[in-house]
Amino acid sequence: MYYLAKIYAIIFEYRLKDFCQRDIIGKFVMKIAIDLDGTILNCDSFVFKLASLFAGRQKIRHDFSHAKISPEVRDIKPFHMFKFLDADEYYVIENSAKYINTWRKNGAEVCILSSRPNWRVLRALTQTSLKNIGLDDVSSLVIACNDKASYCLQNSVDILIDDSPSICKNASTLGINSLHYGKNSTYMQTRENDFLSWKDIDRVVSRAIEEDKEFESQI
Repeated sequence: MYYLAKIYAIIFEYRLKDFCQRDIIGKFVMKIAIDLDGTILNCDSFVFKLASLFAGRQKIRHDFSHAKISPEVRDIKPFHMFKFLDADEYYVIENSAKYINTWRKNGAEVCILSSRPNWRVLRALTQTSLKNIGLDDVSSLVIACNDKASYCLQNSVDILIDDSPSICKNASTLGINSLHYGKNSTYMQTRENDFLSWKDIDRVVSRAIEEDKEFESQI
């Protein structure tokens, strides 16, 4: 009986150690997915605003698709035939890039999650825009995502930040902590998930990062 108990103790200790390591890797490295257009960046182009309107209408689907590309500038710089294709016409919303970089310094893993089509000209536009605001070295850049909620669920994302109420609602339905940036709260389940400023979003995200660190220190 003694040796049997000893064997069980060793197995339990091994599994607990393995669980804690996997939990620390997957849980305590806070994973944050952030929409690009209308959330981090804005442009005064009519085409941009129209495209953003349609991009925000997504449904939860089982056959969702996406494309993961490098956030670093690798494609050729697009020809500025239209305003919405000129990276210099895009400006950062509030201090979003500053807050995001602060989260990264505190250990968070940031993914830029966009529904922009996977076209070469838009890849170059996206990469150049991120470089202009100092976010060209984020953990990952995902474009052409037609179901952000399912992507977050499949990739163990802890927090999703998006300006689309419907996308945030989809994510909440799947159990993802979704923070809606913007004034439209029609589709949200609770108004406490609506944020009118990046300062308020930063307060929530920074607290979540700190709480995870405190919990990790107790393991």
